[in-house]
Amino acid sequence: MVDGLTKRWSGHDLSLVPATNEMAARADLVVLATPVEGAVNTVRTLVDELSGKILVSMVNAMVKWGDRFVPLMPYTGSVALALSRVVPPRTWRAPSTTCPPDSWGTRTTSSTPT
Repeated sequence: MVDGLTKRWSGHDLSLVPATNEMAARADLVVLATPVEGAVNTVRTLVDELSGKILVSMVNAMVKWGDRFVPLMPYTGSVALALSRVVPPRTWRAPSTTCPPDSWGTRTTSSTPT
């Protein structure tokens, strides 16, 4: 992936470094940009690394149908809610999509950084 991007943007000084999910989860701000099918399991395997971090989800429950994208309905009602059930309590979650204010579900801990 990095080699392909570096070649494609060869006229730019890019500082791209390949990393594993575990390495990426060590950052202060973590962007989750996986296909919807793997989002919850990816976060579930990184619970320790994500504790106390800012997690921005770019995950959308969409599927390509013909020449357009159509929404899928996750079993929880939204990807944001499904992720909120597996992220560590001290993780501040920032969805990239619009969702109702209560869609994170109820938790006994704050969803703001501590």
